Amino acid sequence: MKSIPIKRLGGLFLAAAVTLALVGCKGDSGPAGTNGTNGTNGTNGTNGSNATNGINANALTADQWVALQPQINVNSVTMGGAPIVNFTLTTKAGVPILGVDSWTTATSSTAVPAYRNFAFTMAKLVPGANGSPSKWVSYIVTTVPAIGGTAKPTGPSMDNQGKLVQNADGSYTYTFYRDITQAASILSTAAAAGTDVSALGNVSYDSTKVTRLGIEFYGQLRGYGTSSRSANTPDGTVATSDANLVYPTNKVYDFDPTTGKSVDANGNAIPSGREITTVDTCNACHSKLAYHGGHRLDPRYCVTCHTDQRRFGAPGDATYTGTTWTSATDQIQGTSEYDFPALIHKIHMGEHLTMQGYDIGVDPVSSAPAGTAPTMINDIRYPQDQRNCNTCHTASNTKTPQGDDWNTNPSRLACGACHDSIVWADGTNHAGGPQSDDSKCTVCHTAASIQIAHTPVVPPDPNNGWLVPAASGGNNYTNASYVAANQSNLPVGAHTVAWNLQNVTITPAGNPQYVFQILIDGKSVPLDNPTTSTEILQSLNYVGSPSLLLACALPQDGIAAPTDYNFNATAYLKNIWNGTATGASAGTWSQDANNNITVTLTGIVIPPTATMVTGGFGYTYGFYAQPLTQTDVPQVTFLGSVVADYSYNATTHQGGLSVPALNQYKVVSGFAARRAIVDTNKCNTCHKAMGVFEDAAFHAGERNNATSCAFCHNANSVGGHGATGWALNVKEMVHSLHAAAFRNNKYSYQAASAGWWGTTYPAILNDCEACHVSGSYDFGNATNAAAIPNMLWSTAAVGIPPATAYSVDMHVDSNGNVLPIGAADAVISAFVDPSNPSHSPYVLPLGGTSTYGTSVAVSVPKTGGTISVAAPTGLGGLVNSPIASACVACHDGNTAISHMESNGGAVYTPRANVMTASFGAFKQTESCLICHGTGKVADIKAMHLNF
Repeated sequence: MKSIPIKRLGGLFLAAAVTLALVGCKGDSGPAGTNGTNGTNGTNGTNGSNATNGINANALTADQWVALQPQINVNSVTMGGAPIVNFTLTTKAGVPILGVDSWTTATSSTAVPAYRNFAFTMAKLVPGANGSPSKWVSYIVTTVPAIGGTAKPTGPSMDNQGKLVQNADGSYTYTFYRDITQAASILSTAAAAGTDVSALGNVSYDSTKVTRLGIEFYGQLRGYGTSSRSANTPDGTVATSDANLVYPTNKVYDFDPTTGKSVDANGNAIPSGREITTVDTCNACHSKLAYHGGHRLDPRYCVTCHTDQRRFGAPGDATYTGTTWTSATDQIQGTSEYDFPALIHKIHMGEHLTMQGYDIGVDPVSSAPAGTAPTMINDIRYPQDQRNCNTCHTASNTKTPQGDDWNTNPSRLACGACHDSIVWADGTNHAGGPQSDDSKCTVCHTAASIQIAHTPVVPPDPNNGWLVPAASGGNNYTNASYVAANQSNLPVGAHTVAWNLQNVTITPAGNPQYVFQILIDGKSVPLDNPTTSTEILQSLNYVGSPSLLLACALPQDGIAAPTDYNFNATAYLKNIWNGTATGASAGTWSQDANNNITVTLTGIVIPPTATMVTGGFGYTYGFYAQPLTQTDVPQVTFLGSVVADYSYNATTHQGGLSVPALNQYKVVSGFAARRAIVDTNKCNTCHKAMGVFEDAAFHAGERNNATSCAFCHNANSVGGHGATGWALNVKEMVHSLHAAAFRNNKYSYQAASAGWWGTTYPAILNDCEACHVSGSYDFGNATNAAAIPNMLWSTAAVGIPPATAYSVDMHVDSNGNVLPIGAADAVISAFVDPSNPSHSPYVLPLGGTSTYGTSVAVSVPKTGGTISVAAPTGLGGLVNSPIASACVACHDGNTAISHMESNGGAVYTPRANVMTASFGAFKQTESCLICHGTGKVADIKAMHLNF
């Protein structure tokens, strides 16, 4: 309804009164009066602004902040002076995060307040010249002036001293402190004053170059931070506690400086032209790439600072004597060691670098004990063959169109980072002689030749038992052939090998029976006739053979149906084929027209008490059972020289090429499989081909299925390979190897020369799911939880330890206190001759005729028969309880062990002390899961997956 002004209403009332008066007098009606003037309408009120829905960061608790998962989206960038960035900051669910625009810190010594939760970088991409690849050049190469000072040149840095404004819609606008168009002028002024700024290059603003903006959001909640560098308080005062963001974020935005947009006029993304790798590729091994305090996460962000400009301030080229650096290595042959291609290649080349003494320290794992010395580049071990360049770089990934530059655009910077003995100026160690630029690289190093040089093949072990007699230290545990480290990158003329294990059954007589095919280049092939050939595939130019493996669980330690294997047997196919196999390895074979091969192991009878009966195929290594080895792979030549010779010597059995096929196994029908614990695919994400490295191959690369490692490395496996005192059960061994940098004590299974304690692990150590099937390590699924009562105890030591022994403890004293870096190892318990530190520190010396006794024995009659388990003699060795055996592999300090033992666990305890009489059942039970079970106060998963 239309409103009527008050003034008009008043006129109406007056007219009505006059009319009534006239009516009352009964006079004649006069003419109608003139209507009064309408009043002016009042002014409408101002509409209120809509409220912005979001999370007010100022109202978050510490726990809420720590768990926040922020995301950044850049809307636009305005260039032409101090860059202006418009962006949104939201949660992972897209809810705006508000209120951080006021979180600045200004100490008494700073002239400009800084945002402790932000960092902004900016760099231009400069095309390569003279054959060199393109490179990033940072614009952020000037300092924020001190009070009363002026800006100075600096190495690439970040900007967080500008102005941050929260907009009405919840987005933010950040204006850089630095006017990047003035950077060149500041450097020019410094140069005129005598400062050498040549390392910073040409930082003139260029609106024609693709530009990269980098943003990171990280750090402490307002009012928190116990470090002067991280305190998020107005004046930088250190707080009493931390509330550090667990999930910081990086954002990279490539754009056209003239428009500030990441897309062109047609809406197509603007390519940077230099996309070499991705963070997902890195995190396949690293779990969560996190450096500089854990908040620089993306290599595309890293490259905006890790440029050749980091040479600025270096004292000049590093000097060396022989193969050892004798000065700081910040600058090497005129390039920065911190330039990203050089830095990353050197880190991954690690122990195989020729030059020694690189002085850059790489942070140890975040969980390493305080006081641990940083790992140096030369000490880093890479988990696969470094020649697998496509592990990190490949153009087949649509996100990395320049991923094949390693093959098509070689340079002194990238190639020289791995091949670090080359001196470019005078041509030392370079067949092509001196090189002053990259213009001639592709003359010799064509894409084809680079591919040849980076074909990952491991040479024969010089200590293999065919070449070196056992009496002289030779062994049967390594390879006499060349071993391919990547089936997708083989030498020319090599064939791929695979197994097709179709089924494993038990005959009515109780013998295991296998049906399988051997595949060469994907096609099944028949075995040769043993009456006319000496090798199973001699007609295809192969020697050697795969093997058949049988594993099961038999009653042990009062457990009728163990949920861990305790028996294994291997039969070499070649010996069954030619009729020489005897005892438990004896068998018969046949094949049909479809190349299906059937083998029956007549030397083994599976008893009715066996469980988890499983048959495997592959599993061969050594000279007693030579792997399938191709003998006709041609020589490889380069520039007229033979660079690889895979020829086979039938007399010495050296050479030829083995291409390890992934082992296959099948659970016999009617039997339950062992619980799923690890995933081989996860292992090979880092290892590519399990057990094959650049210069060595464990088990000749032939035992490569992680799940079936437990066939042999089971609860009763101890000693061997010249070592005593360490459990060789797979959970103790693999955890100990991966946790080498975290452990207190040097795990040294096999021999001192192996240096297992020097293993460096690339992932976050407590990322259990980097290897494990979800629900397995924490007993979170029903299958694994149900296995606990029937898990076997691990034997950890047997026999007679030496009478005189010394500690090889890494960095704690006998009270568990962290030793200062460089301090001498403390004697926790005497256990090993210092010339052979292969014994566990938990094994006390006995000497003389004293003995810990023997482990559980599993046997098969030599003429074939039922497998059986025999009780150990003497004390039966030292044992670890099932859950503690996994935990102590990482948590091996005194306090942790005491905790385990006080809650029913056993660590290096005499078997007789924890068993009923006559080695019956174990008489104590672990209570770990009361606190560490799923949903409990110290849930295993929650305590580990907290990064």
